[in-house]
Amino acid sequence: MTTTDLLKDQLDDAGYQLAKVLEGMSEEALDKKLTPESMSPREQVAHLCEAYEAFRVNSAGGKYEWGSYKLDSADTAKLLKEFASQREGVVSQATNNPTDKIIKDAVSSGDIKIVGETYTDNWDPAKAQTETEQFLTSANNDVQAVLSENDGMAGGVVAALTAQGLAGKVPVSGQDGDKAALNRVALGTQTVDVWKDARELGKSAGESAVQLCKDKDIKKVTGTADFASPGGNTLSTILLKPQPITKDNLNVVIDAGWTTKDNVCKGVAAGSVAACG
Repeated sequence: MTTTDLLKDQLDDAGYQLAKVLEGMSEEALDKKLTPESMSPREQVAHLCEAYEAFRVNSAGGKYEWGSYKLDSADTAKLLKEFASQREGVVSQATNNPTDKIIKDAVSSGDIKIVGETYTDNWDPAKAQTETEQFLTSANNDVQAVLSENDGMAGGVVAALTAQGLAGKVPVSGQDGDKAALNRVALGTQTVDVWKDARELGKSAGESAVQLCKDKDIKKVTGTADFASPGGNTLSTILLKPQPITKDNLNVVIDAGWTTKDNVCKGVAAGSVAACG
């Protein structure tokens, strides 16, 4: 069981138990407290709704601010409806990780063994380094690859691998097209960087905004299609194709003006990477 699965089960089990308790409970009972310091069932439901919301925000890479969730807990029908919706959404999100889907069969067959998985708070590189060090220690350095969900964390992973003499030997992924990450790709310490050109994102967003000013029907915006979110919602979405960047096509980000050859090729041995000459 992964860390995400465990947290999902804990949240879902708590929600299931509370849902059963609430069945047929009167308004008076919903507001009753066992002690002055305890929470009433109504307050427990509202608190769990916020816990669900925090899980969804944080697991998507955000940082949830406690107390920011607004809920009309006085309306019992709305409260219970929101509780059911949040519970369903968090379970759906926790079990619909795109990476899990891609490697699921290989994990199930035993071809891939996950020796460590964690959520890195704020995608902090320093925390990613510490977590990777712990995984390396527990696995006696027998780690064959690392999937990192952004370039900052990938930097922390590479730092941990470097300390063990494993940088460049263990494949590491990242995404965002950070300058430091693209240099790591050239150096061979990061295997791939998934580049999403922010200029294309901005252009698409601007063009969509102009169209929406003329017609508020979002489904009429050019290029939109329905997309099922991890939370189980259907969204009108424009999906732009990301570009995997490896040693073999580093010229793509240089030619596009995303970064410079000097940045990409800093410290790279002459003749080792085509884009660097």
